[in-house]
Amino acid sequence: MSSHFNPNTRINRKNSAPIGIVVRVFVAIIVLALFFIAAKFISRTASSVTTSASDLIAQTINMATPKSVLVARQNALQLQNEQLHQQLLGMQLTEDENNSLRTILNYPKIASVAMPARVISKPSSNIYDRIIIDQGSKNGVTVGDKIIAGENSYLATIDTVTETTAEGTLVSGSFFTGDAIITRLGITVPVEGKGSGNFELHVPRDLDVRENDVMTLPGSPDFIFGVIKSVQFDERDPYQTVLARTPVNVQELKFVRVMK
Repeated sequence: MSSHFNPNTRINRKNSAPIGIVVRVFVAIIVLALFFIAAKFISRTASSVTTSASDLIAQTINMATPKSVLVARQNALQLQNEQLHQQLLGMQLTEDENNSLRTILNYPKIASVAMPARVISKPSSNIYDRIIIDQGSKNGVTVGDKIIAGENSYLATIDTVTETTAEGTLVSGSFFTGDAIITRLGITVPVEGKGSGNFELHVPRDLDVRENDVMTLPGSPDFIFGVIKSVQFDERDPYQTVLARTPVNVQELKFVRVMK
């Protein structure tokens, strides 16, 4: 019986080949999956190392930045801060005007055309707080025109004109005495110029004057005349001393605008 032929034996040998192929394919799939997972892990690790190296290099570069470059960056940031401050003052002026009880229907309109001019003599160049610009009568400048800095900072009224230049005394000059309007309160107060862009006010102590209040001049409500910087008072004095400044540093002016 041991030598009897069994047909099933041959059939099993023929079927063993397809089973082996399936096993190989299955193993190959598992190997590929493991390879893919390992590759992804290595990629993430390399990316993390690259990022850390980049950060380290950036920090090293920042530490090695020359002082002159850092100073230049600081000056640029200060200039940008001053420009933003000017914009803020302009917006505050608009808000104060809108909240006041005065009508704006009769307000004079800001000139639609403003002539740019270069400052050729700053107030610091003389004791009279005079400012001279490089535009004159041949450019259409006349006595009575306003000198404006930034968006709407009123600096001076032109009183002398030649063919190529014009000049005027700052409204903050030490010879100036007059009235100003605190726009938030809508009241008129006496003002004295102290020179170099500074003003001084003496007002009743119960008047609610605040730091950063905006002032304009009667007849020129669309232009900022000054900004209150500090309020000082003595309990024994019925008046408080208010110090204010022009919205821009008049000693650093390089360019202004002329408006009718």
